[in-house]
Amino acid sequence: MLETILSGCHSIDMLEESNGENRLIGDPVDLACFQHSKWSFEGHESNSAQRMKVNPSHASDYPVRLWQLKSFPFDATRRCSSALVLTLSSRGHFNLMKLVKGAPETMQTKFEPDATVHQWYEDQMSRLSSKGSRIITLAVAHVSDKDELLLGLFPDGLPARIEDTDKNDIDRAVAATISEARTLADQKVHRSSVESGDSFDFIGLACFDASL
Repeated sequence: MLETILSGCHSIDMLEESNGENRLIGDPVDLACFQHSKWSFEGHESNSAQRMKVNPSHASDYPVRLWQLKSFPFDATRRCSSALVLTLSSRGHFNLMKLVKGAPETMQTKFEPDATVHQWYEDQMSRLSSKGSRIITLAVAHVSDKDELLLGLFPDGLPARIEDTDKNDIDRAVAATISEARTLADQKVHRSSVESGDSFDFIGLACFDASL
């Protein structure tokens, strides 16, 4: 899940150079996160990304492709960035997720109270900060089938299960559904609906050179 957040929570874009080659552009932290994820960016038109290498040792259902429905860049007041993404799992299921990454102090308030976890969190912050690292906390919330956010974008529910997740092309009907959901998200989804709520799970910490 950590790689899913790194590859899906960003505001990067792809620029075609004069020599015909493509180059990713955007916030340095977003670029560093995406490059570390080892996913491939498939372009602005589809706003999608795909896992470059699938580990056959994975026993559980895990994302292999995602479509960014709407993203919100880092905000200095909120001290975080976020994205609403649709993911396709290794077993062919679609899921809607809210991804958030941001300053540790801000993100800590989004997690369920747990004394043990919070103590570990504080210890890690102290240890990593002493090394001069820039620290970003990663979190995810799974949107349920009955959530108004999901129903507003997918009135008929999420796309049906796909049998072959290795194919690069998806069914035209599914592609049309995703395109329509992205249009609706652009019109209806506000930042607060993605970043609010008490159902976020702590996924991990990303550490960068302080110069980023």
